[in-house]
Amino acid sequence: NSFCTLLDQMATSFTRAIASQPDHAGEVYTSSSFFSADAKAAIDLIARYPFASIIAVDRATGEPYVAHVPLVLDAASGDIVGHMSRDNPHWQRCLAARRVLAVFRGSDAYVSPSWYPAKKEHGRVVPTWNYQIVHVRGEFALVAHSDVQEKTAVPSGRRVLDQLTDSQEASMPRPWKVSDAPPAYSDVLQRQVVVFRIRPTRVLLAFKQSQNKTPETQAAVANGMRARGQVDAANSVGGPRGSERKQRSKL
Repeated sequence: NSFCTLLDQMATSFTRAIASQPDHAGEVYTSSSFFSADAKAAIDLIARYPFASIIAVDRATGEPYVAHVPLVLDAASGDIVGHMSRDNPHWQRCLAARRVLAVFRGSDAYVSPSWYPAKKEHGRVVPTWNYQIVHVRGEFALVAHSDVQEKTAVPSGRRVLDQLTDSQEASMPRPWKVSDAPPAYSDVLQRQVVVFRIRPTRVLLAFKQSQNKTPETQAAVANGMRARGQVDAANSVGGPRGSERKQRSKL
């Protein structure tokens, strides 16, 4: 399928950036129970939840700023790519800062202690929150507005725009393509955006999915989430663990 093809084509610049240890002194804290080095899980989350936050620090003021934009993983280069409006000053901050942090958030959900079987046994239970997070630190650079679409180590502006569109249109009955618009109209709009890439230097995964609970408790948590309509969060309860985690982390 398309996901397996993406994984097979993935450039080593992304997979090399997967953190082998949780970065307690860095941008996120996670216990070893919830840390993952699973490249496949990171790629899957980015594909399913592409709307990310790009954080950069303004070099002049020292203030942090953020832009919220859809991003896509370019399989040929291993870069995270996207675009912003040319009127958005954040791309200039990112370019000046050079190093940025992109945050992808997957499913998340409140966990009620009333779902735990232990509540009836001894009552020593408290609320918590389950979540899936991928942090991508990397180097920000602009991408030239070229019509080149070949799969090269440096993505072109047209390739990025095609990927952003195709990734979302794939499930439509009649997928729309950038080439469907009149060329003159597309050219005008493309000049109004700035296309960029983030070359990953460190990728960190924090997946808190009740991995530290018993199978009985995990089932109760999943049932509680489904009753609230939180199907994605319910399906993620437990997460990869044991031999499965070790095997998948080699991908």
